[in-house]
Amino acid sequence: MIIITFPVKNIHEYIENESYLYIDTSSGCPNCTYDGKLHRHCYYCRGVFIDNNCVDITIARVICPVCHKTHALIPDFLVPYLSLRPPRVRTITFLSYICQIYCMRFG
Repeated sequence: MIIITFPVKNIHEYIENESYLYIDTSSGCPNCTYDGKLHRHCYYCRGVFIDNNCVDITIARVICPVCHKTHALIPDFLVPYLSLRPPRVRTITFLSYICQIYCMRFG
């Protein structure tokens, strides 16, 4: 997986502009020493919760021409492997911490 910074303000703009189609893939392969352009391979949909609704966004995949490993190009506003955006993850983490403190104090 490769985290990509997109020139968009928010996830809605990413969806509307189909930003996954306009990715520069010249970052090289994180798996091997290849330093050239990765090739477009495919796309897949991923569910993301926005305002209590699940919305599908498209994620691009690229492949290294040397080691043939594929990589998902994850937008920087998503947390890898989670369907929540970072602000919600911080809230859940904080609430989990508060619950642990409460349980330790009051059993």
